[in-house]
Amino acid sequence: MTYLAILAAGVFFFLAASICLYMFFRGFGKGYLVMTIVILILVYFIIGLWNQSSNSLNMQFFTMLNG
Repeated sequence: MTYLAILAAGVFFFLAASICLYMFFRGFGKGYLVMTIVILILVYFIIGLWNQSSNSLNMQFFTMLNG
């Protein structure tokens, strides 16, 4: 179940980045653009962690295919 928690964190942070980007376009300041970039970098690392976990969906799928 840890892969679901990692994926949920990635989705949550992607939603946060989308909200920050929206706030930047609404004219609330450049700080929101910086926060968007930082959060998207974090999402990149979270998704990378999700793909490398031993019980990720990709790992289970390839294990199922290879028998």
